[in-house]
Amino acid sequence: TCMCLTERYLALGTSVGTILLFDPRSGEHIVIFEEHTFPQFGPDFPLSTQSPITSLSLLDDHVCSAATNGIIRIWDAGSGTCTWYLQGHEGPVHSLDASCYPLMASAAEFPDAQVRVWDVEQFDPMHSDRAMHRLEGHETGCTCLKMTPGGKLLVTGGRDCTVRVWNPEGGYQLAVFYHKQTVTCVSANDERFVASGSDDCSVKVWDLQKKKEEGAYVGHHMAIAGVDLSGSGRLVTSSHDGSTKVWSTLGKVRFSFPESALTPHTQGIVKAAVRVQAVSANFLVSQTMGQYPVLRVFQAATAAHSAPHDAPHPSASRAAERESAR
Repeated sequence: TCMCLTERYLALGTSVGTILLFDPRSGEHIVIFEEHTFPQFGPDFPLSTQSPITSLSLLDDHVCSAATNGIIRIWDAGSGTCTWYLQGHEGPVHSLDASCYPLMASAAEFPDAQVRVWDVEQFDPMHSDRAMHRLEGHETGCTCLKMTPGGKLLVTGGRDCTVRVWNPEGGYQLAVFYHKQTVTCVSANDERFVASGSDDCSVKVWDLQKKKEEGAYVGHHMAIAGVDLSGSGRLVTSSHDGSTKVWSTLGKVRFSFPESALTPHTQGIVKAAVRVQAVSANFLVSQTMGQYPVLRVFQAATAAHSAPHDAPHPSASRAAERESAR
């Protein structure tokens, strides 16, 4: 259902409420997180509901997850246990970014439809709502969010076709930019440039200092599923048209690796839409539509790809663990 990537871990969320942790270089399965593996904080601690995982964020040795039950959990990557949880959203949480810990940002569906900023170090697990700020601005709900490195800025996208930039600690809006249709994904590499993708098939890069569009990247012919803007200026985009493209934004020079190097993602002979992507350093993991999506790891800097690592189905992982335990 979702995934997150660092140089150390690849985390995959499932529709049955579990999280699978892999080594992205070897494809080795490290641990599985399940909702029942948490310390007992008391009767108010949320019980296991096997709610589908909707968003993931990786820290050094922790994994943060959000689910359709509105609960955000923080897991210990070593033991696989849930150590903390955040409650407060009234609807399913679909976007989460904890990369600037202890600051964390999240967004939920209706009836909540709010963006919330949390300070994890200040919360009390005995209280349900510990949001530091509630950011209101998107008229029809937020669809995606991303914090800049260091946590000075928070970028959000919405169904109102806007990209909004916030001061997360102050809780106020700094800038707003516009697409023609729903904004599906956002990325930020620093406090200067922000990238966004939309259902209108376009990818745009925005200059936060000049508060205007820096460039538009036209090449996909269906909705954009993922966008990642690196500190070096490399832009990686994926689309429902089944392609993944790598662009250079340095000096406004734009190029695309040949589609044959990264595309098409296929299931048999049928071209499948790219549902989600995750990028870290020179590794790109892309996931296609389908009941059993295929995960591939690419050297995004050179457009060469390493041997694909297929993530096992959650039930298969549990069966393997039970077998090894015997």
